[in-house]
Amino acid sequence: MKALALGFCAVVVLGACVRGSSGSGNVEVNSVDAGIPDAGPGNPGVDAGPADAGPADAGLIDAGLPDAGPADAGRVDAGQPDAGLVDAGLPDAGPADAGQTDGGPADGGGDGGTLGFGGPGPWPMQNVTYGQNDGIQETPIVGMSTDETQNLWVATHAAVYLRRPTDLKFTRYDVKSGLHMAGNNTKYCDSSNFLDAQGRAAGLPEPDKACPIYGAADNSGISEIVGGGPNEVFVGYNGTHNWNDQNDGTWADPLRHTGMLDRVKVKPDQTLQIDRLQMVAGNSVAFWHNRDVMRLVYDHFKHPHDLYVGTNHGIDKMTPDAFVAQAATFEGEVTNPSQTYPWLSDHLHPQVCSCGPCPDKTEGSLLLGDWRGLAVTANGNLLVGGRWGAGKILWDAINGSADQKSGWYQRNNLAYEFAMGDGYGGGCTSGRPVFCVSREGDVVAISAVTETPNDGLQWFASGSYGTQPDQLCSDQVAYKGQKNVGDRDLGVASYDPKTGQFAYYTAADVGLADPNVRDMMALPDGRIVFASHRNGLAIWNPKTKLIVPMNASTRHLPDDAVERIELDLMVSPPILHVSTNSGATSIRLPK
Repeated sequence: MKALALGFCAVVVLGACVRGSSGSGNVEVNSVDAGIPDAGPGNPGVDAGPADAGPADAGLIDAGLPDAGPADAGRVDAGQPDAGLVDAGLPDAGPADAGQTDGGPADGGGDGGTLGFGGPGPWPMQNVTYGQNDGIQETPIVGMSTDETQNLWVATHAAVYLRRPTDLKFTRYDVKSGLHMAGNNTKYCDSSNFLDAQGRAAGLPEPDKACPIYGAADNSGISEIVGGGPNEVFVGYNGTHNWNDQNDGTWADPLRHTGMLDRVKVKPDQTLQIDRLQMVAGNSVAFWHNRDVMRLVYDHFKHPHDLYVGTNHGIDKMTPDAFVAQAATFEGEVTNPSQTYPWLSDHLHPQVCSCGPCPDKTEGSLLLGDWRGLAVTANGNLLVGGRWGAGKILWDAINGSADQKSGWYQRNNLAYEFAMGDGYGGGCTSGRPVFCVSREGDVVAISAVTETPNDGLQWFASGSYGTQPDQLCSDQVAYKGQKNVGDRDLGVASYDPKTGQFAYYTAADVGLADPNVRDMMALPDGRIVFASHRNGLAIWNPKTKLIVPMNASTRHLPDDAVERIELDLMVSPPILHVSTNSGATSIRLPK
């Protein structure tokens, strides 16, 4: 991967920020944040709205929770993996091919999950790996998911594959099917609708009013998928960037419409209805920060049909059922952000600053992005983790409002149950960005988050892309010659919101020989599945410390390079979907 030097913007009227990498591993540099300056210190990252009303965001740093004390306070001695790797109730892999099927049609389990939740659903009760014999033409697999009709969706960088419960093989859909990958641009016209007083008041450059202007994914193709409602899947892409363009992310950025995501619905004739969803800031068409889709999470249970999108800059909340395509001369035309309020809220991000803490009323040293960790918690809120910080965003039914005072991103300091990273003074004190790094702004590279349902602990895994070296502090007057530490793999941490205490584990503690934790998912019984790109899966019991490996050598997976995991709780027993470099595997988990 190509590594870019990370730079910092000069502070202009609106402030500036540095954001995270794209899905291809590049790091965004010299990126104008294009948000109106936050009033008051400690604002956890609402940068695309009017100045914060009311007093400074007192109490948000560390959420006012008890200090975890000196270094290692609250640390759990996870111990070493137990010899013999106790099975803990998981299916025995047995000899070669035991428990595996050839991906043929469902042969047991009925249709309990086809039209409603519960029951075994239409898919085999055995573990299944799908590959070339099932119609999947290329690898790696970058995503595997089910929708509410129990259609099985699989994605590679080049295509999306659909297998309905009655199908013998997958059907392939690619750019020729209408997906908005490179080569299938959407046409927009920004000549007359980019007339926005608020954007100009923020000190931005004049809009380019390009017409036509085009948008599609970059050449890396599909980055992420998640199953949605009946016969529905969401397909995320990476955008194209000029990291050195001072107009990046604004209405003067010629690449502003690239990346984004598609809502895909399969019709009865198996053709697709595809709606391209643009992520424009909710207060002004001047701001186009979010472009690279890094994680998609769809809520089937707590707030049904809400979609969350983790991107290179912030986190969006969507209500796709309310989406209505605009009647316009050009496909996908966006006339005004107010037209997106029924279905889109863009965007939030707990904030961290370079060598911190974040200065009052400026965004000059913000470090934001790479929101690879998203998980809906038991109370319906959203646990998030990114390259530099983490937090928990409170759910809101309103995406956006014309008065700019209510909605997902417009609540300012009221949006967070807790925000971690800003105000951290080092030494494992309060405000830490989950992990006890040396100073605010050091990379923590959170790759996944989850919540264990039996105790409400919040879990954070670290797994870097390995693309960002140490970086000089943005303020070389106050911190002459000093640096923030770049990418490292920091292991796993749990956080108890009731006590404010953290516990820390190495990757080896939870069963992975690979220190880079790629993904993580809590099971209903409190065990946690950890995934790596070199060591397959490990299922770990935090209470007993028992570890069950699931990889190529145990014949659970076709190879040990895991890209993504997802848990289907719409069926019982649940199914763990595992995307690997050479195949897509479904693993039935016992109750």
